[in-house]
Amino acid sequence: MTYALDGNDIRVTQAKSLRQQLLAGVRVLDIRLSAIIKTFNDLFGNIDWKDEDKIRKVIAEEIPARVARDKAYQNAQVNSDKQNAKLEHDKALNRVVLELLSDHTELFKQFSDNPNFKRWLTDMVFDATYQPAAVLPKAPPQTGVTA
Repeated sequence: MTYALDGNDIRVTQAKSLRQQLLAGVRVLDIRLSAIIKTFNDLFGNIDWKDEDKIRKVIAEEIPARVARDKAYQNAQVNSDKQNAKLEHDKALNRVVLELLSDHTELFKQFSDNPNFKRWLTDMVFDATYQPAAVLPKAPPQTGVTA
């Protein structure tokens, strides 16, 4: 689509529809989840999990979602640098894994006793959830309001 303004051409491109954006996001998410599961299998497939499918789902979906919802971590992403956000992320991840202790003792044990597993899970969840300054929308400035 082209519009003319004062003799100059201005090109206007239409944004993708919301449906197209959502479908693209789902494809990216599917690729990311597949990569997480493949890496998990490659690195930790030798661990004898009682319910391997459930653990994969918890690791690839539930843990990152819970960490991403952590308010302190969200705040750090918006208001701090990457290093400080990583510190808050690590605290959030520890809280989430502790919350999962009663239902997923094997996962908790690996996280606590296996430094390679802990490092991998920490890095993977941080990479999947870190979105600097894009987490919380900033409130628009109030104009015309006087006290």
